[in-house]
Amino acid sequence: GMFAEITIKGKTLKNVVLLPSQSVVDGSAVWTVDNQSTLQLVPFKRLYTSDDYIAVTGISNDIEAIVGRLDGAIQNTRVDTVSPQNTALSSVNTNTARPTTTTNEIGSEVQ
Repeated sequence: GMFAEITIKGKTLKNVVLLPSQSVVDGSAVWTVDNQSTLQLVPFKRLYTSDDYIAVTGISNDIEAIVGRLDGAIQNTRVDTVSPQNTALSSVNTNTARPTTTTNEIGSEVQ
């Protein structure tokens, strides 16, 4: 058979945040915790999706993203954040959203 070596030049993307796929809400937003410790649903523009991660624009790379499902979450609900036990996300890319585990006011853990 015949073989060829090729190089494909891609476009450089700026202000891109890499999020875990399980953090995506309705395909175009992510729950975050703002500096007043309240839940905020932040919309984004999807650029690329893999099995585990989604590359997005339109959100800050220093947000605290909720990693995992938040069934019944309500905008502006006050939450307490705790340090993540697994920092694998930040080792993938230093410009990713920080994974966060939260505890709601009732005290049940949300991951």
